[in-house]
Amino acid sequence: MYTIKFIILLSLSTIFLGCHKDQITSDTTEVINPPEKIGIVNIEGITKNIDGVILRNTEVSVYQNNKKVGTIYSNSVGFYTTKTLPIDPNQDVTLEYKKDELSVKYRRFTVGNSEKIISNPLLGKAEQEDVSQEDGYLANPSDSNFVKIYGYTLLADGTPVRGVSCSGIWDYQILLNEYLYSYEGTKDFSDENGYFELLVPRGKEIFFNTFYLRYPESTFGQCNIQFQNLQSNPLENWKYNQLGMFDNDHQIQLRNDIVIDLIMVTVKGRALNCNGTPLTSGILRGSIGHTLGSGPNGLILPATSFVDSNFIFGPNGEFEFYAETCRRPNDNYGISVRVSNGDFEGWLQKFDLIEPDNIGDVSLCIDNRDFPDEFTLKLGNDPIKSYPYGGDNATSGLNKLYTGFHLYESRTLDIGGLNESVYFATESVALGIQPIVRLEMWKLRKIAPANSEVYETTFDAKPEDVILTITKMEDNYVYGTINGNVDTPQGKKSLDITFKIYNK
Repeated sequence: MYTIKFIILLSLSTIFLGCHKDQITSDTTEVINPPEKIGIVNIEGITKNIDGVILRNTEVSVYQNNKKVGTIYSNSVGFYTTKTLPIDPNQDVTLEYKKDELSVKYRRFTVGNSEKIISNPLLGKAEQEDVSQEDGYLANPSDSNFVKIYGYTLLADGTPVRGVSCSGIWDYQILLNEYLYSYEGTKDFSDENGYFELLVPRGKEIFFNTFYLRYPESTFGQCNIQFQNLQSNPLENWKYNQLGMFDNDHQIQLRNDIVIDLIMVTVKGRALNCNGTPLTSGILRGSIGHTLGSGPNGLILPATSFVDSNFIFGPNGEFEFYAETCRRPNDNYGISVRVSNGDFEGWLQKFDLIEPDNIGDVSLCIDNRDFPDEFTLKLGNDPIKSYPYGGDNATSGLNKLYTGFHLYESRTLDIGGLNESVYFATESVALGIQPIVRLEMWKLRKIAPANSEVYETTFDAKPEDVILTITKMEDNYVYGTINGNVDTPQGKKSLDITFKIYNK
C-alpha cells in the first residue's frame, strides 16, 4: 500500500515539474535515476634512472583540466600509484615526475576505459636543453597549448633500447656556425619499452634529435646512435630534423634498421701474492678496450670497466668478471686486469680476445710503498734539476725497470700550475748497459683538480740515441745513468740523467 501511494505522489510531481531526459516514468514501474559513475584512475609504475637504478621518493604530480589534482611519491622500491587521488576518468591526465637534479619528465594519458595504466619512466640527468622556466615553461603540463609527440626507439629486430635521449626544441640560436643553443625545448629518455614522449607547444616549428650513448661513463667505449632519419634541413649539421608544427598528438616514425654490435666476454684468471700464494680478497679492476701496440709499450684504452672494491677470490685465487663494449670497425680489442691489496698490486694486459676465460695469473709484485728515491736531469745547457716525486717502481718482482719522476707533487698543484714528468723503462735489471725501451719527458698543465694536460713533449727518445747503464745495486737500491742526445722542440740537446731507485 505504501508503494502505491509513493507512485501516485511521484506521478503528480512529474506533472507539475515537467519531464527530464534522465528520468523514466511508467504507470507500472518506479522512476530510476542511475547514479553517477565514479571511477578509480590507476596509473602506476616504477621510477628509475636511465641506468635502471630504482629512484625512491620520486615526486609524482597529477594534473587535469589546468589544475593540479595532487601529488604522490614513489616508495622504497620505486613504486607509485595514483589510486588514492580523485582523478576524473573522463578527462586526460598528465603526470609530472621530479627527482633531485634529474630532468623533469611528463607523461600525458587518455584514460578512457582503462582500469590500470602502467608507466615506468626513466629520468636522466638534467641538461641545458630541458624545458626552461621562461615563456615556454610547462608550469601546467595539462594545458591544451601543448600536444604530445611520441615514438619508440627499437633495434632492427624489434628490441627496445632504453635511455635514448630524445629532444625537441622550438626556440634556438646557432653560435659560431657550429653550436646549437636551445632557449626553449624539452627532453625525454626512452623507457624500458623504448617509449618516449615530448610535450611541445602548438603552432611552433619543432626540431627533433635522438642520441644514444650506451656507455656514458666511458671515454673510449662510445656507442653513438641516431635513431631518426636525418634529412636535408637547416639543422642537418647539428643532427636535428625539422618536424614542422603540430595541432594534435602525433607519433614519430624512427629508423628501424639499427643494429648494435657488442663484444661480450667473461674474463677468468688467478690472483697471486708475489710469493705465489693465492690472494683471498682485494680490489679487482678489469676492462675491455682498444689496443695501441702490444707488449711492454702497448696500451689498452679502457672502453668499459668492471670494479669490485671487496672482491673475494676463489680457493686458488680465481676471479671472474663480465665485460662488454660496442665494436667499432677496424679496431682491435684487448683485456686489462689490475688487482691490488694494501700496498701491493699487479696487472696483466692481453692484447687479443682469444681465450679470455684463461687470461692467466696476476702476481701482486708491484710494491707501492714510498722510499727515498733520487732523480736528476740536465738537458743541454739548462741547470741541473732534481725531481723529488715518483720512482718506487724499480723491479717490483717483475725483473724490469719501469718508472717515472715528477718535478712537483701533482695533488698540490693549483689549476694552471706547471709540472714536468720523465718516464723510462728497461726490460731487465742487471749491472752494466741495459737496452732502453722507453724514455720521454712531458710538460704538463693542471686543468682540473684531478686532471692535467700535456702541453709539450720535450723529448721522446729513440733507443739508439741514449744509453742506460746500471752502475750499482746495493742496499736494495738500483743506481744508474742515462746519457745521449735527444731531439727537443728547440733542437737536439745533450741529456744526462742520474737515478737511485729502491729495488722492490
